[in-house]
Amino acid sequence: MVHVHRVTASPDLIPDDRNFGARLEKDALVLPEVFLPLLVDFKIETSDLFYALVLTNPRAVAVALGWTLEQVAKARKGLCELIQRSNIPPPPSFAPPPQYRPFSLLPPRPKPSFAPPPSMPPKKRNG
Repeated sequence: MVHVHRVTASPDLIPDDRNFGARLEKDALVLPEVFLPLLVDFKIETSDLFYALVLTNPRAVAVALGWTLEQVAKARKGLCELIQRSNIPPPPSFAPPPQYRPFSLLPPRPKPSFAPPPSMPPKKRNG
């Protein structure tokens, strides 16, 4: 069972480039209050949506914090480690690995049987 935490903001936390200053509590990912306008603008309510925002739109996070993209990338790695330690899986991969089919793109055909169909009577032999 996957547990996704809700996201809240706290005035007690200070953003840093280790993991954005995030902290995991029992049922919430707590972020510094600086993130509140960003959370409201992008309608971020859960931890997976926040991670997706950081992953897909790092420039918005960098502008909100006054950071460089390198600092955001470093903090994203730390946030990913924090999320993985808390038993929240990382975002799913977008495509399953391809299946290997050596000679054809289609599945193999069933082998023909040499028995006559049930509706045909067996042939009589002369003899």
